[in-house]
Amino acid sequence: MKSFLSRFGAAAGLVVVGAAFGYGAETPSSAPTVPENVASCEGGMQNNLQMTLTPLWVKGGKGGERLGLSLDAHSLFKTKAQAKLAVEMVDDRGHPVIDAVVSPRLRMLPGAEGVQTLELTTPEKLADGYYTVRATGAAIAADESTENVVQMYLRRENGEFFSISYEEYIAKSRALLEVAAQ
Repeated sequence: MKSFLSRFGAAAGLVVVGAAFGYGAETPSSAPTVPENVASCEGGMQNNLQMTLTPLWVKGGKGGERLGLSLDAHSLFKTKAQAKLAVEMVDDRGHPVIDAVVSPRLRMLPGAEGVQTLELTTPEKLADGYYTVRATGAAIAADESTENVVQMYLRRENGEFFSISYEEYIAKSRALLEVAAQ
């Protein structure tokens, strides 16, 4: 598995770099229709706020290395919506490594896709172990609302980060330690 982030720097934080969420006039050309029932799997419905969290790049500097993340959001609401997004990083015991940072209120047109680009800088002396980058979104449109959570699982080993599966995270981290002890 290829490392996508090596040693981190001195500062901890998250910066919202840019966003695009379907701003503009609501016309049939800029507001595509959404099917009546969009199934995420047989017998199930999709969340009206779809999100995907993806690592993009690593940059070094005096303040340490920064991980660039792409938070892609897609509105399945039938009317215009407003959303807020938050991103945080926690260790495998749920302790914050980087406190949640909340985006400004975002306007989303029906069926619009948007990309929120984020920069994440971790603490300088972050221990080897298992971590989760968690993005939480909440959206409201007309008479309905929804929330969604997406997570990226990381393993830090010898000062480098590796993207791992949920299964590896659960099997090898301390996430279930207290549950197993009871």
